Order: sequence, then structure tokens, then C-alpha cells
Amino acid sequence: MNRPTCPLFSKELELHILEVKKGNRPNIGTFCKHCFHPFKIKNNTQVTNCKQCKKEIKSNEITTEVPREICLMLLEVRKIERTYVISFAFLGIFLSLLTGFSFLGLNFQFFEKNEIIGIIILFAYILVTGRLLANFFGGIGDKIGYLKARNKLNEQWQQWIKKK
Repeated sequence: MNRPTCPLFSKELELHILEVKKGNRPNIGTFCKHCFHPFKIKNNTQVTNCKQCKKEIKSNEITTEVPREICLMLLEVRKIERTYVISFAFLGIFLSLLTGFSFLGLNFQFFEKNEIIGIIILFAYILVTGRLLANFFGGIGDKIGYLKARNKLNEQWQQWIKKK
């Protein structure tokens, strides 16, 4: 996979973009022109350092809003990650159901003689393995989704840099 060359969104920037998307905050503030990390200017100083990209920022290298394209990049990244996590988690639940009912089919005589106990065992099995497998496969989906989303973000970031 490609090594990411674009900065990650800082937690503050993510929070800002999500609050703007929800309509809880206007898209205004003081942002680094390089990575769009929000910051506050102290005592009208002319130069400050960005905590996110570690670049020295002069007063003419700030922006007052996050561009729409950057907001869309974050939302796209989150959508890709969410899709992979949910898909893999449902795969875990499906496997739990599949193995549970396969277990039922293989031991049909036991379940036929002991219906109540069989239903309780099957329910407990599906409940426990569904939770475990959804967490396990969801974690795998998280890793894959993160890498896919970072690659997509990297592509979008390179296109953004070329347009600028």
C-alpha cells in the first residue's frame, strides 16, 4: 500500500468539521493554511507554530475557514471506514448464525429430544459467538477500512495540492 503523504486530520479539525456538518458551529475560525488545524493567535503575535504539522505560521499563512473540499475528504474517509467495519461485523454475525444452525443440524436428535435446553444452548451460542465474531471481524474491517480510507485520502490530498 502507498505510504500516506498527507497529514491526518487533527482531532480538533475533525470535531470542527463534524460540528459544522451538524449545523452546531459556523465554518469560521483561525486555521493553519497547510493542514487546517484550528489554533488561537496569542497576543497578536506575527509568528506561531502549528501543533499538528509543526510548521511555522506567519500571520499571512492562516485561513479563516476550512475549504469545502477538505470537509468532504474527512466525510469520505469516515464513510469508507464505517462501511468496512460494519460489513466485517455483519460477516461475524452471519458466521455465528451459520455455525449455530450447522451445530443444530448436526445434533438434531439431541435438539429434538430436549427442545427447551436445545433452544437455550443455541440462543446462548449465537449470542456469545455473534458478539465475539462481530468484534473480531469488525476489528479486521477497521484495519482494512483505515488503510483503504488513508489511501483514498492520500489521493484526494495530492489532487488538492495540485489544484492549489
